[in-house]
Amino acid sequence: MVHKLAKQGQELALKVFFYQSIVVTCMSVAILIFFQNFTAFSFFYGGLVNVITNGVFAFFAFRYSGASQIELMVRSFNRGAKLKLYIIVFMAIVAFSGLNLEPLPLFIGFMVSNFCQWAAMIKTPK
Repeated sequence: MVHKLAKQGQELALKVFFYQSIVVTCMSVAILIFFQNFTAFSFFYGGLVNVITNGVFAFFAFRYSGASQIELMVRSFNRGAKLKLYIIVFMAIVAFSGLNLEPLPLFIGFMVSNFCQWAAMIKTPK
């Protein structure tokens, strides 16, 4: 049985995931129309890094709930935070050494996706 608070957290995480995905995709298409393909891909990859890592973190953060599972919840939360950091580092290495992406559009894509996360959580009614 999923606890009510965990269910609300899962629903919020899913909403943030879709909101981030839509904004990053639409902005990437707009950049593709007005700029080069490589710039649009760099922006999209930066946003994708944040979307993927937030999804992984949310999966681990909302796996357990309730006072009886507090120890499992804390371990899972910590595991999700560590895994999120490892994935960000790995994707950054791939972006700069493997794909040779443009740094500025990549960081802007990451920050736009991050801003969308905050905006989606603020916009959500309680």
